[in-house]
Amino acid sequence: MIQQNRHEDAEYGVAPVPQSEDLVSFFFDIIRQQFLTILTVALLALIAGAFYVYLTPPTYTSRATILLDPGKTRLGNLVRDAPLDAMEAESQIQLIKSEAVGLAVIKKLNLTDDPEFDPRSLSSRWVDWLRSTAGLPVAAPAKADPTQTALAVLGARLNIYRVGGNVLEIEFRSLTPQRAAEIANAFAESYIEDQLKTRYQAAGQATSWLQGTIQELGAQSAAADEAVVQFKTKNNIVASGGMLITEQQLTALNTQLVMAREKTAETKARLDRIEEIIRTGPSSDQDIGGAVSETLNNPIIVKLRTQYLEFVNREADWSRRFGKDHLAVVNLKRQIQELRTSIGDELKRIAETYKSDYEIAKQRQMEVEKAIASAVSRSQETNQAEIELRRLESSAETYRSLYKSALERNTEIDAQQSFPGTDARLITRAGVPLEKSGPKTGVILLASTVGGILLGFALGMARMSLDRVFRTADQAETTLQAPCLALVPLLRPDKRAKDAAPRSGPRIVQRTDSVAWQAVDRPLSRFAESLRSIKSAADMSEHSVKALGFTSSVPGEGKSMLGMAFALLAAQSGVRLILVDCDLRNPVLTRMLAPDAEFGLVDVLGGKKTLEEVLWTDPETNLTFLPGATEPRMANSSDILGSADLRGLFDELRKSYNWVVVDLSPIAPIVDVRSTAGLVDAYVFTVEWARTKIAVAEFALKKASVVRENLLGVVLNKVDFKRLGRYESYRNDYYAEKYYIPYGDDRPA
Repeated sequence: MIQQNRHEDAEYGVAPVPQSEDLVSFFFDIIRQQFLTILTVALLALIAGAFYVYLTPPTYTSRATILLDPGKTRLGNLVRDAPLDAMEAESQIQLIKSEAVGLAVIKKLNLTDDPEFDPRSLSSRWVDWLRSTAGLPVAAPAKADPTQTALAVLGARLNIYRVGGNVLEIEFRSLTPQRAAEIANAFAESYIEDQLKTRYQAAGQATSWLQGTIQELGAQSAAADEAVVQFKTKNNIVASGGMLITEQQLTALNTQLVMAREKTAETKARLDRIEEIIRTGPSSDQDIGGAVSETLNNPIIVKLRTQYLEFVNREADWSRRFGKDHLAVVNLKRQIQELRTSIGDELKRIAETYKSDYEIAKQRQMEVEKAIASAVSRSQETNQAEIELRRLESSAETYRSLYKSALERNTEIDAQQSFPGTDARLITRAGVPLEKSGPKTGVILLASTVGGILLGFALGMARMSLDRVFRTADQAETTLQAPCLALVPLLRPDKRAKDAAPRSGPRIVQRTDSVAWQAVDRPLSRFAESLRSIKSAADMSEHSVKALGFTSSVPGEGKSMLGMAFALLAAQSGVRLILVDCDLRNPVLTRMLAPDAEFGLVDVLGGKKTLEEVLWTDPETNLTFLPGATEPRMANSSDILGSADLRGLFDELRKSYNWVVVDLSPIAPIVDVRSTAGLVDAYVFTVEWARTKIAVAEFALKKASVVRENLLGVVLNKVDFKRLGRYESYRNDYYAEKYYIPYGDDRPA
């Protein structure tokens, strides 16, 4: 009969722990349960730290500071230091740590003869000391190049930091303060000297290379200039004032063409006008005047026009005075007509002149156009050649620029070679340290202690995670889904029982040194009180419990002792009770209480003996005991436990006794308990504290459904209450001796 699981906090009236405090509670549980482990590991770590401090010689650290000045950056009229980026700073740090600088320091300070730079003098002497202390042979030091050995020690003790901007700090640790300062300064100086040497060598190599390059570039520049001149001569390319001659000629011809076209247009316009006058003829004096006005620059036309105008005025005057028919008027008209004819003839002659001028202008225009076409053709040919010319000139200009740059660079390198200079300078020399830098005793001891605590905590956590056994009642209830009836304390056997005289009489239970008898000898002890808890649970059960079986998952958990103690305590209180040994394969109680028994339960079922003939009694407690099998191990024990005869026998026992306490076999090894369905009313499942595996107990109850369905509860047996406080702090207070002594007997057994 599986009862509903009850959380222990609720059982004792304690409020559940809030979720936010679960983690803190978990850590405190680890500390409480694994305190000895944590303390042991912390002490071992502290001892190791102290041993390290004792064996490690003191070291001294000195620091030198250098400033890196890689160059200048010009911003307008301002000049400022160029910042040193992280990659360049790292490059300089690696250069200081380089083998070349290290070898220079070794040579300068003669470190190969310094015993401090033998690595065995520091790293291996404590190992040799341990080996010699243990009586083990000490390995001879391997032969190695002293320079490489000193170089390795230098690299291990050298540290370089970028302390800000372009400043690097060189730090070195040594066994003596003077040596630390010497080596730190030597690294700074050797680094600067290495830069000077490198720059001098680089300048020399660059000078040698540039001299050959300058000669080669000079020859190439001269050849390129000569190719330009030859190409101009071959293609008749001549320039003046920054322009080619063909371009200048074409410009002049274009100007002449414009003028020729203007001249042609002008002469053509005058020719057309005068031909128009000649073709139509003057119809009046104004027309003659107009025609004459076109030729005012002609003296003949001017003279004829003057006479013509004079005769016209005279003819008008005379006609008014003498009449139109007067002879003088008639003569004047004839003369006017002759003048008009003369003017027309002169206009024709001028027209011929204009025509001749027009033809001349037209011919000149055609000549200029032909000259321009010829010049354009020549210019196109020159333009095609000019493409190649520009390529040759560009090549020549490139060679001239390279040649000039090489000459300038050669001059700069010559100046640098004479005074190389460096980008670094020593701004603070390393001083002799006044105090040791290591080992830092306080820090090491504190770190070892803290590390030991953390390691111990981790080890304790690992132990807890691997500790898959029952430690608390709450754990048993949660895992097995059954109430924890009692926590039975761990007891020592009563040594006085060995000295007691054996009991005599027919079928009298024998007194042994089993801890079960302490329930009778000390009825007010915590052990007896835990047995009463089992009886109270059975009395308050929802179903009547008269036959109570005790079992466990595996042998050795104390289920037989627990059943026997329960029976002794109950019988002593005046209850009619019979204890039945049904562990037929291994009848522990029979060998303990009735070692001389010849007949038992099996004989009663077989009809060989009656029940009264095989029962044993205890005169002190009135306990009745029914032995189990007296023969060697039985193969059909499960059949006997599941038989109807045994059930009938138990029905009779229920009628004759108030309690029937049954010692059953363990569940996991054999199947006997699974055959006891209907034999007992309830089962008490015994779990040995801090020993029974959780998985084994779960598996046992899962396989034995008859026990799981009729389970009265779980009993944690052999509990060490002093250690229990590590796993359940409130149970430590609950079971504290100061609370129990006023009500019971809690003396040690």
